[in-house]
Amino acid sequence: MDKLLRLRELLELRSWPSCLVFCKTKQRCDWLEKKLSETPCTWVAAIHSGRKQLEREATLENFRSRASNRRNEKGMAVLVATNVVARGIHISGVPLVVIYDFSSAADYVHQVGRTGRAGARGRAITFYVAGDGDAGELVQVLRRAEQTVPPRLAEIVEPQELQELQELPDARSTEPLHRKSEADDARQGWKRQRWAQARCKK
Repeated sequence: MDKLLRLRELLELRSWPSCLVFCKTKQRCDWLEKKLSETPCTWVAAIHSGRKQLEREATLENFRSRASNRRNEKGMAVLVATNVVARGIHISGVPLVVIYDFSSAADYVHQVGRTGRAGARGRAITFYVAGDGDAGELVQVLRRAEQTVPPRLAEIVEPQELQELQELPDARSTEPLHRKSEADDARQGWKRQRWAQARCKK
């Protein structure tokens, strides 16, 4: 899958006033900012730890101002950010979140949580290719959130691992993803097997 091509096609629809794009590295953020700047009628900026604090604050304020314009009068506003930096900033509900680089289940839960806040509807799209991260983790998160697992994503997961995931309890009988204990476990680097064992002991 050509991620850049798909992202450009998505932005050219101009169906949302603003979009937040997550990348793994500072280098990827800078590269994507340059590429997306060529997209017509789109304001694009990147924010990461390599930028000076004053520059980050100015970029964030500019994004907020443009994102609040629901009629797209100033063009679509796109903010490209690393997940580490995004965790430390406050951005109200963004209508569209694009996970350009999938890294982990813990990051994924945090990233998709940036859209549709305060009762507003939002959409989150993940661009996943083999090698981006643990596909099994993503499949598990989607199943527990009662979301459809794309066939292509399921094909990436090793057959044995996929079978183990399918044997997990149904999402409706498990606790919500946002429970603090589970989020903490994910941040500590627990793997799926350890998580499953912990669940069985409850």
